[in-house]
Amino acid sequence: MLPNGHRALAEVESATRPLVGYSEKLRAGYCTKPHSHPRAQILHVISGHMHVKVGDVTYFVFPSTALFIPISVEHQVFFESAAELNTLFLRESAAASLAPTPKVITVTPLLRELIVAASSEPLDWDLSGRGRHIADLALDEIIHSTELNFVIRLPSDKRAAKLAHTLMATPSENLDIEYWAEIANVSSRTLTRIFQRETGMSFVQWRQQVRLIKSLEALANGATPKEAAAVGCYESSSAFGVSFKRTFGVTPGEAKSGFASISTCRVADKESEDESN
Repeated sequence: MLPNGHRALAEVESATRPLVGYSEKLRAGYCTKPHSHPRAQILHVISGHMHVKVGDVTYFVFPSTALFIPISVEHQVFFESAAELNTLFLRESAAASLAPTPKVITVTPLLRELIVAASSEPLDWDLSGRGRHIADLALDEIIHSTELNFVIRLPSDKRAAKLAHTLMATPSENLDIEYWAEIANVSSRTLTRIFQRETGMSFVQWRQQVRLIKSLEALANGATPKEAAAVGCYESSSAFGVSFKRTFGVTPGEAKSGFASISTCRVADKESEDESN
């Protein structure tokens, strides 16, 4: 254990139990170097949000979601805002039923509390006690979770990749493909071909995916649905709402309420802890 009572990462990575938890608080703007772990991971932010790069793919993680990373997969984590991160570390036996590749999954209220509970259990929890029940139920929830398309794949072509980074930084720029093709010094037909081949989406589809995820980030940061629509370059709030719900399964208002309720829940938990201390 560290002097502040928190677990050391090395202790967690070498734990003998099939599933153990790890918790830490991180500042806005914090990022890791590319690295991997000898355990599979479930990365879940209780508050704040982050994105994780695996090769040319970026996964976006919000409080209602988590990211599964298989054993030894190199990744880099960026925290867009101050975040409370809870991570489950899974031995090979526990991760065997999960996908061989990273994926963003839904986090139900039950799974969220199980992740928190796992982080408070001792690393050598009783194999026939509470820790075992938490681990078994958490794994069952993870196995039955829904995969989410909170993913942006970058093209590897250098011209298109540079353009993609620009578009991710300025999603509300409402310029047509001809303009961006000229910036990339290719024809619009070539640019479309590159995106389709290397991302599985047309240029227009890829840009819309970026805009919707950036709009979701804005909602997580406290923006109103109207402000989030502007971030996504939607002139009509109704069109934004239709596109948003088709992609994420909820309306912008429901997403914003969900982020707010999670934040309120964590504040209430913190106040309870302070009163008990």
